[in-house]
Amino acid sequence: MEENSYNFLRRHKVWPGNNIPEGYRSVWEDRHWLATVKIAKRFNKHTQKTEFAKLLLQSEGDRSADKFVEVHIYGNFGKEAFVGATIPLPEHAKTDKEAHTLNEVRDLLARLNIPCNLI
Repeated sequence: MEENSYNFLRRHKVWPGNNIPEGYRSVWEDRHWLATVKIAKRFNKHTQKTEFAKLLLQSEGDRSADKFVEVHIYGNFGKEAFVGATIPLPEHAKTDKEAHTLNEVRDLLARLNIPCNLI
């Protein structure tokens, strides 16, 4: 979708089972164009590789203000789909609960032998 789906669905009053209005999403073959449009204002020739993950997801803890590239995956999706993950450092969490969750995610990734980059 072209914007935060949380806001979009509320604004357009799209409920489960309803179709998304035409003109607001991309077909799979053109997904790169949609992703490019979504991050274009935050991407330039000086953008470092280490900043890419933050281009795909920006969150300050307010779901309605989150900026992200959203994809829907078709078919089977399991741990084999992951070649690695990037998560925030638990010590940078805003709450103890968030830090605990990040530690759990990190530990789960380690148990699954999925490389984890902490930023």
